[in-house]
Amino acid sequence: MSVQNEKSSPGISLQSMLEAIQEAANMESIKQILFKQILGVFQVEMASIFLVKKNNEELASWLLIPGDSVKQIVVPIKTNSIVGYVASKIESVNLRDAYNVQELRRVGSELNFSDSYDVTANVHSKQILAVPIVKDDTTIGVLQLINKRDD
Repeated sequence: MSVQNEKSSPGISLQSMLEAIQEAANMESIKQILFKQILGVFQVEMASIFLVKKNNEELASWLLIPGDSVKQIVVPIKTNSIVGYVASKIESVNLRDAYNVQELRRVGSELNFSDSYDVTANVHSKQILAVPIVKDDTTIGVLQLINKRDD
């Protein structure tokens, strides 16, 4: 999945959104950035921003689904999950098929995909792009984009 989109508004990019998230005053501001921009700009079915919790051992997020549905998610920062891997390694992950075990193993030997969020949201995740959000050389979160729309 590419983050480039011909339909995107001029001047809005992944980098500019990540910078806006880094500068946001609080969690509510970050949620507003998501609602207003990410789903539409990147033409994806779902998106989430995972933020590192104060204990630095977990990521917390809201899964955003078209129709203003929001689900809270908490994930340990470990290399066995996609967002945990991205947060711990400070590396982006771009998957064409999240269910393909061989593709997951090429990224990380412990990496797995949990379909629990798919079941909760009644969707099928296939493409996943997850990028670290870093401020002052510290990972503060992960932006995850799921399934490019075919509009």
